[in-house]
Amino acid sequence: MRCLYLLLFLILGPAIGCAQARLNLSFEPESNQLQPLLLWNTRVPALSARGLRLDTLTKAASGRGSLLLDLSAAEEPVGGAIYTSILPVDSMRGQTVTISGQLRTQNFTGKAFLYAHAQSATAGENLASHDDFTTPALPPNSEWRRVQIQLPVPAGATGLLLGMRFLGQGRVWLDDVRVEWGPGQRYHDQLLPGTEPLLLSPTVRRPNWDFERPSAALPDPRYRAQPDSIGPAHGRYSRRLEAGRAGAPIYAYLGQAPLDSSLRGKTLVVQGQLRYAAAPVPALYYTLLAESNGPAGRRGGRGPLQELPLNITPAQAGAGWQPFRVEVPTTWNAYYTQLVLGLRLGGTEPVWVDNVQLLVDGKPYAFPPDPAAPPLPTAAELAWLRQAAVPLRTAQPDAGDTKDLTALGTLVGKAQVIGLGEMTYGSREIAQLRHRLLRYLIEQKGLRTVALEADAAACLALNSYLQTGQGTPRQLVQALGTYSSPETLALIQWLRAYNERATIKVQVWGLECQQPAALTAFLREMLPERATTLRNWLDELGRQLQQLPAADIRLNPYTEPGKTDTRLTTVRATLQRVRMALNEQNRLSGSLLLPEVDLQRQLLLLLEQFVGQHTLDPDLSGTYRANALAENIHWLHQQAGGRQLAVLAHNSVLAATDGSGQRLRATYGSGYVALGMVFNTGTFRTMDGNAGFRTAVAAAAGPGSYEHYFQAARLPLSYLNLRSADLSAGTQWLYQNLLLRDVGHALPLTQFLRHDLRREFDAVLFLPSTTALPPLP
Repeated sequence: MRCLYLLLFLILGPAIGCAQARLNLSFEPESNQLQPLLLWNTRVPALSARGLRLDTLTKAASGRGSLLLDLSAAEEPVGGAIYTSILPVDSMRGQTVTISGQLRTQNFTGKAFLYAHAQSATAGENLASHDDFTTPALPPNSEWRRVQIQLPVPAGATGLLLGMRFLGQGRVWLDDVRVEWGPGQRYHDQLLPGTEPLLLSPTVRRPNWDFERPSAALPDPRYRAQPDSIGPAHGRYSRRLEAGRAGAPIYAYLGQAPLDSSLRGKTLVVQGQLRYAAAPVPALYYTLLAESNGPAGRRGGRGPLQELPLNITPAQAGAGWQPFRVEVPTTWNAYYTQLVLGLRLGGTEPVWVDNVQLLVDGKPYAFPPDPAAPPLPTAAELAWLRQAAVPLRTAQPDAGDTKDLTALGTLVGKAQVIGLGEMTYGSREIAQLRHRLLRYLIEQKGLRTVALEADAAACLALNSYLQTGQGTPRQLVQALGTYSSPETLALIQWLRAYNERATIKVQVWGLECQQPAALTAFLREMLPERATTLRNWLDELGRQLQQLPAADIRLNPYTEPGKTDTRLTTVRATLQRVRMALNEQNRLSGSLLLPEVDLQRQLLLLLEQFVGQHTLDPDLSGTYRANALAENIHWLHQQAGGRQLAVLAHNSVLAATDGSGQRLRATYGSGYVALGMVFNTGTFRTMDGNAGFRTAVAAAAGPGSYEHYFQAARLPLSYLNLRSADLSAGTQWLYQNLLLRDVGHALPLTQFLRHDLRREFDAVLFLPSTTALPPLP
């Protein structure tokens, strides 16, 4: 059992990070376990997650991030406030505090200003306020500037609410908020006891007051908490707490209990067993938390920290287990959702606690459901899923029976463009299943054109091998970047064997320019030897393009129209000179076939797209790339002469609700079929910067995720048609925006993002487990 606790510590520890939350007045993105706005709340119902977000792309006033209020898409002025609270304010009472922050604007018309209220313990009672709508308006476009307000904090104040109020349109940034008073005193953005549940998932933070279950590991250098099986007061384990150092009081977290409105006005008794080695006697503390989960993410608020002395005397130190009993007032309002309990440790000697009980009217308190807990799959939902999902025989491209793919074949039968997605670029089983599906589509559905989310130049060389047999397949596959694997090599070898006997051969194309020098070299080889000047211009263009990403050019034609960069101007001039010279060369000589001229122009367009993607503001480059990919897919479909086109790309590229997939759905309607890939457990391959590939472990898919439904239904490798999922008791989960694993080239800080599976994909393929895609040796 000790090994089990150690294993859970190793699993949960790295994922949980700091034990307590902080206000994050400097808006650092890593704060509060990647919930930088956790303790910032907003008063404007219509403000979306996109409208209020942490910005790491614009240079911050300090640190790496700032708060961005983006009202640029609003059709009329939007008003509201973003705020947080400091509790307690003991050292500020009787002082005049200065609250300041850095503000920045971009095309902003209206007002944005700091405001603050000194509040009493009575909810919503303001004892002093600075909330001035006559504050002068900020300039429409301004760089970072510090603004400040002052507020006297009365002796009766227990908290300080502060934030930014706004009414207008455009963009406003806030950063580096400070609260200062007296001679050189300043609020330091400290860890806040009692906020631990806000950093834990509902599953992990389930009440565990007898300490028999392994609890979440909360790494905190100020104290150690661990199960102890030696001499518990009850059951097999007690909780051992030990302060890491003497000095300031240490607040050690015990657990949380969801609140029920029926508690108000009643007596909540907390009782249990305690033993300690030496004085002073620990005290019980409690606080109340408010938590909400909406489109903008998790938000929380904390009430004042209250201490209750235990009915134990210092003389009882070392005397074994002592019962304690305290009463917690229950006069809080409906705003709070959780009660947090812990012990204040006054010394460095260990303290043990066990068998904590919460009683109401002399009876054990029946915990209501955690308000943040996502619903578990219902019997009706699992029954529908088991019936609707079509088991697949295998993911292996083994040339065996394909009857299990009949339903999928029916869905894609009349499609013009088929998107084969993947939730990560590094799954071996996804690569194998993709190979099997392509073989089926080629042999039985007449597919002849395949597009990869890969470099166009590398795919041109690969396609030449598929048509002629010239080239070394291993080297060609190694040039495909994330597609470089034994599984891709096996697919290419099968395609070459198929082409040797096929009347109409399969073509493979790349969707974008990732290596511009290789693409300009390909264009150079299309020219006759005598075109030395044009060949030199292409070499020059290749060098310029290769250096462009390192130039760090970030242009925004919407906010700074007409602005350019001399390096960009040079590249565009060279590109235009090459384009005009190629047109002249083709019209004077006529040496290229017309399809080759068409290809030449498309490759020049890819180079132009490379320029745009690497010189735009990062806020725009993602949209630019998505639309460019959609245009390139449409061009390839036209080259296919009316035949089907299969696109192999990430789920996020092909999803029909955004980016490339949205453009394809708008263009082809039901003729575009998007197939997503979903897996539950295992490992996968990611990029580790310049170090190459590494293996990552798939984070567990808990309640609130689509994968959890597949797992709960115990599905094997399966196909699920989402087009036929009409709303019913069994499909309600598909009409919700749940979490879905979403991993790109590199391992993100969080593997799950919120998605709308039914609208994004026409069908999904579920793999119970996966292993990391091995590199091609």
